[in-house]
Amino acid sequence: MMDEPIRPKEELFVTVSEASRILGVSKRTIHNWLERGTLKFWKTPGGHVRIPETSVNALLEDRHRQMELQERQSACSILIVEDDPIVIDYYETSMNHWNLPIRLNIAENGFQGLIQLVKERPDLIVTDLRMQGMDGFELIRNLQMRDDLKDIRIVVISVLQPHEIQEKGGLPAGIPVFGKPPPLEQIRKIVMEILRSRNRRMLRFSGTE
Repeated sequence: MMDEPIRPKEELFVTVSEASRILGVSKRTIHNWLERGTLKFWKTPGGHVRIPETSVNALLEDRHRQMELQERQSACSILIVEDDPIVIDYYETSMNHWNLPIRLNIAENGFQGLIQLVKERPDLIVTDLRMQGMDGFELIRNLQMRDDLKDIRIVVISVLQPHEIQEKGGLPAGIPVFGKPPPLEQIRKIVMEILRSRNRRMLRFSGTE
């Protein structure tokens, strides 16, 4: 049985039908939320339910935050570590036309890349090797020393030849190395693999696979 809170003064209210339309749910769902206290309400002398707009807006904002969180969790986070603005623009312009759920973060050297890693752990790092400050070699060495980061997928894009890479200490096994311009179709395939793997994990977790 729903309680009937006293109507506050100077506040705007909506009906159950209006709340249903604003929140995009059925009237039954609205009544369930009223029963559970998810939405505040009061009743008119005639017995009609009135819901404060502030309560509806607060729930709407909460639902939007939850949707944004779900979108962030399902998207592939890509960290681009590159100091050439032309190449950065090439990445951004091309990847934003992939029509895939991705988030791009940009760092201009390895040090900035490590700072970005603190803010958000990426699913994929696409890095140059030769950069001012901390270069790609040192960035990758730092990642390999961290148990919580060494499993991040890395793609190297560099003009350095294989013997030049070896002269600078080489790279861990399993890291693909491509020349410039970046082979975006190859990178896109890796992103698709990450997204498919994530979808399979989500299906197993939900028990629908």
